[in-house]
Amino acid sequence: LLFICGLATFRYVTLPFRIYDGGEVLLFAAAPWAFLLLREAIERRALLSFAITLLSAAVLFLAKLTGLVVFVSITLTIIAFELVAKRRLTASIIAILAASVMAAIVFQLFWASRGALPSTGTEIQWSWRAILVPIEGVAFSGMGVGALTNWLLVHPSAPIISDASLSSYVLGPLGLGMILWIWHCLRNTRYRSMAMLKRIKMGRQTP
Repeated sequence: LLFICGLATFRYVTLPFRIYDGGEVLLFAAAPWAFLLLREAIERRALLSFAITLLSAAVLFLAKLTGLVVFVSITLTIIAFELVAKRRLTASIIAILAASVMAAIVFQLFWASRGALPSTGTEIQWSWRAILVPIEGVAFSGMGVGALTNWLLVHPSAPIISDASLSSYVLGPLGLGMILWIWHCLRNTRYRSMAMLKRIKMGRQTP
């Protein structure tokens, strides 16, 4: 309850609801429900898991195109935790994977094949920064540490560094250390996996 109260009064969260700036608002509203549905689907029968997964993919896609990225990150993480916990493939995992593949095929046939996408023509460039930035987002998205650091280091009146992206080389390792520390502290709790999944989902939604 305390977390919800803090979230509902946090300016970064409430501002988009006063000034609509696109699908991020819809994605922010839809993603938690999709997350809970997928978390529940892993414990259900295969047919129900299949249906829930397709529904979650559709809802996130309708909220915003990048909702599919959120869907993939949530699905893969939930499956990874389930495999580590049970050390075997269950019928629910297979059903979720099958539904994810079907969602990808439907997206390719009825959307991607119709024309260019915003990502068309872009190339993935692997670098340490490309790895550290998502880790930084997962660890510090709720506190806005990245934005605050960039504002302090690259302030127009007295910039300390010329490239704000350099802060990721410090915040990335710090974020990874914090995630591992939290993981260790929650080792004897029932909500260890849920806390990590929620943290990853919040980080993935951060611009």
